[in-house]
Amino acid sequence: MQRYYRFTSRELKRLTAITLSPIYTQFSETLTGLTTIRASRAVARFEEENARRLELNQRCLYIGNTAVQWLDIRLQMIGVAVVTSIAIIAVIEHGLKRGNPGSFLLATAWYDSV
Repeated sequence: MQRYYRFTSRELKRLTAITLSPIYTQFSETLTGLTTIRASRAVARFEEENARRLELNQRCLYIGNTAVQWLDIRLQMIGVAVVTSIAIIAVIEHGLKRGNPGSFLLATAWYDSV
């Protein structure tokens, strides 16, 4: 799971950077040639191009955030499984009159801090 997430996250960050660079370039060039753009009445074309580039960049960011949420849900499910296992073992040990309740509390508290 970790390798899959790392590879995906790295690629999504790369795509985000690749799609962000043209936005900065166009913005800089637009500011430089603003009088020419207005004189040739091409403002709408530049606005549409900027919106298209922003949309592409926002898609990459959205997918990146989705990948982070995917990992978060998976890690939370693993945590729930570990805490549930500790609780079940504690109940079984208590029923058999063998377990030390303090050790189970310590295990749960240790896992909670991790």
